[in-house]
Amino acid sequence: MKNLEKKVYKVNRLLHLNYEVEKVYQEAYENIINNDLKVFFRNTAFFRNKCSEALISEIDKLDGNPVPFDRLSFMFNDFLMKFKTLIHEENEPELLNEVCEIKKLSINAYNDLLQERNLPLSLCRVLLGQVDEIQKTLNTIKVEERLVA
Repeated sequence: MKNLEKKVYKVNRLLHLNYEVEKVYQEAYENIINNDLKVFFRNTAFFRNKCSEALISEIDKLDGNPVPFDRLSFMFNDFLMKFKTLIHEENEPELLNEVCEIKKLSINAYNDLLQERNLPLSLCRVLLGQVDEIQKTLNTIKVEERLVA
């Protein structure tokens, strides 16, 4: 696989991850009762949608083709089942713990791509901006959990 093809492949993997996470957050938004969490999940799903749009733009700049998204991966299907249970139980601490796990998984995926050599500057800026926002949200959740405990 050529270096450019490898980069496009990795950006597409990150794009797919963003699609999946957006779908999980939309599911939570549609089913959660707590208004504060509803707003959180709506805003987070919107953010992931914007991340996807930016990644598609970067794939285009690399002369690649965004891979179509059609369904959740097996891993996310299992995760979604657990997530749905937590939503219906209204188990806020455990639900937020799962959100933190998604965010950690996402940060690792971004960092994996950022370790690629010779990434275009515009792609690096997009990736760093997105990972910073994900990290901020993760830090906010952790701070709120400590304040509640």
